[in-house]
Amino acid sequence: VKERHVIQGTETELVDEKGQATSAIVKAAGSEIGEAYNTQPKEGYLYDAQGNAYKAIGDNDGRENNASGVVTAAEQTVTFEYKPVKGNVVVNYEDEDGNPIPGVDAKDVVRDGNVTKEGNPYDTTTETYRPQTVTATDGTVYELVKETPKDGSAPAEGTVKEGTQEVTYVYKKVPAHKVTVTYVDT
Repeated sequence: VKERHVIQGTETELVDEKGQATSAIVKAAGSEIGEAYNTQPKEGYLYDAQGNAYKAIGDNDGRENNASGVVTAAEQTVTFEYKPVKGNVVVNYEDEDGNPIPGVDAKDVVRDGNVTKEGNPYDTTTETYRPQTVTATDGTVYELVKETPKDGSAPAEGTVKEGTQEVTYVYKKVPAHKVTVTYVDT
């Protein structure tokens, strides 16, 4: 009985974190017919040749529905499928009270990015994602309070992780300057 770990819908075999093959013999040739076997998907991430991470699709019975069974005279293979691990990085903009700034939408830095063994980097420190000023729908201008994200949010720079990471920058209202125009008749 042979166990395989492949990318979902393909025959591409995956490797572990050390680059070692994950296919294995569960019961060697010569095992007694009728002898029970049991296998399951690998926990954690497996990787393709480019270092992209994959995790088991949750089908613990394998593609052939034979993760558990008994040895037969025929050759048996248990194939577990894995799907890509994806992540998102989103930047949010808040005022000093923790409220979203009206009309200043969150921005996707990474949408469905691959989680990789080496780390798929992201950077929110550019003017695109961390502008010095933003303008609300009502015309109110806000300025960046500090260059680092709000406490408790994801770091300004890092690597894509599974799920969604939120980077939040805090802005304060710029006081409006009163302008008085006096017209003089000449």
